[in-house]
Amino acid sequence: YAYNDVFFSFSAPSFIGSDPLEYSFYLDGYSTQWSKWSQKTEANFTNLGEGDYSFQVKARNIFGVESQITSYKFSISPPWYRTIWAYVLYVFGLLLLFFIGFRLFSARLKKKNLWLEGVVEERTREISEKNEVLHEQKKEIEDSINYAQRIQEAILPLEEEMKKWVPKSFVLFKPKDIVSGDFYWFTKTENKLVFICADCTGHGVPGAFMSMIGSDRLNIIVEERRILNPGLILAELNRAIKKSLKQDGQKDSTKDGMDAAICMIDLDNNELRYAGANRPLWIVQDGVIEEIKATKVAVAGFTPDNQIFEEHVIPLTEDLKFYMTSDGYADQFGGDKGKKLKVKTMKELILRVCDREFEIQKETLDKNLVDWMGDHEQIDDVCVVGFEPGLGPVK
Repeated sequence: YAYNDVFFSFSAPSFIGSDPLEYSFYLDGYSTQWSKWSQKTEANFTNLGEGDYSFQVKARNIFGVESQITSYKFSISPPWYRTIWAYVLYVFGLLLLFFIGFRLFSARLKKKNLWLEGVVEERTREISEKNEVLHEQKKEIEDSINYAQRIQEAILPLEEEMKKWVPKSFVLFKPKDIVSGDFYWFTKTENKLVFICADCTGHGVPGAFMSMIGSDRLNIIVEERRILNPGLILAELNRAIKKSLKQDGQKDSTKDGMDAAICMIDLDNNELRYAGANRPLWIVQDGVIEEIKATKVAVAGFTPDNQIFEEHVIPLTEDLKFYMTSDGYADQFGGDKGKKLKVKTMKELILRVCDREFEIQKETLDKNLVDWMGDHEQIDDVCVVGFEPGLGPVK
């Protein structure tokens, strides 16, 4: 390939006269046409590429008679780097390059994986250690909350004590967490029965603190100071909680409080007195439910110290049933569409079960709430109090 200049010299005999012959030629593989006739007896080809060639030449005399074509075949070899073996070598070299690159990449990847495994192992060990600490802290917190539950349950009145004075009654009490921001309260003083259903700000531990403060203040107001009228109880409770929480209107003072419904049954006069702070009283008789509206303010928080809570007097008759509830039951999400149960639905349910025994009413309300929730999480504490006072003084 490096010496590819080819020179041809040719001649032909002539036996007619002395006139010179003419020649024509072409190089197959280089050109496709015969050269013009001439007396030239040489042909030179330069810079031929690799490949197969055939030089062909012919002669003619003065009469135009052409000789036979004479040919000469030759080949020009390509450089070694363009041979078949070179291309095979290239393929093997490329494969080898890929193989080496793959091995290097794999080695780097393995090295990085080992480093990552070490990092993951170290992080896992750290997380495991932190989880152990968190587990211990969680256990301590749960133990504390469980103990707080025992304290709250000890403060709440026994349902058996309520049933002793009002056999036809129930309390459905379902904290969202272990302890509750809802609470119920009951006492008998001077032949008068006081029922309270309250819903404090928040739930869980903060709500439980509020419920314990409220229960403690009620003990002082009702049992020690003998204030028995529901309106006055709410007014005193409002002032007492605002004082306890230092709610003096300053910027950094808390705004926590509670909604509550209070009923006082006068067993001597066969009448019930009710007052509410954002929580109404439902009365059921002859298949009809009537709602006694509450005063539209909460106990404590933004409520002024001299707030007056409206009091209602209801004469007791046979088959008169009363229901107080926090907002947790009606506000619970559930059902097929994940919507709130709503107060209207709760009233309809109470009307369906109000003629049954009160323990069955409680179980039905509880089951209905669980079925309504389905897979939804309980969003708030639930407290529902139902009772039928009956008539006549207690001996």
